[in-house]
Amino acid sequence: MEGVEFLPLDECERGVIEMFVSAADVLGFPRSLGELYGLAYISPQPIHLAEVCERLKMSKGSASQGLRTLRDLGALKPVYVAGDRRDFFQPEIKMRVLVGRLLAERLRPHLERSSGALGQLKNEADATVTPQVKKFRQERIEMLGAWQKRISTFLPLLQRILR
Repeated sequence: MEGVEFLPLDECERGVIEMFVSAADVLGFPRSLGELYGLAYISPQPIHLAEVCERLKMSKGSASQGLRTLRDLGALKPVYVAGDRRDFFQPEIKMRVLVGRLLAERLRPHLERSSGALGQLKNEADATVTPQVKKFRQERIEMLGAWQKRISTFLPLLQRILR
């Protein structure tokens, strides 16, 4: 299949890809992940590396890394194409699966890291010179802890609902 030319992106494809680029930006993911997922989402056939590189004008390294990241996140699924040894991918299109994986992969580790940071912040707030600033900072840090506790309580419930 070497030497195959792919059609340039049409208006519909560009529009869908741009929607996923915007979503990736909001979620803190690189633009390239939005482009890759958007192309997979709007493509009727499974996508592969050569197609991604040519149609999105993306380097092989960036495309390969992006496909691997999306596969690891569960956003792309590898699929078998008879008679072709290349790796092909289709998008996961069930929103509950995507959101559940996103929560597990991105939010939970962030909550775990920030939990330890709150204790450190409490100690640093105690070192503040004026009593008013010390009290203010302690209240705000306690509020952060309450937010974190609520999110940590809510997250497993949300993940169960999404299953």
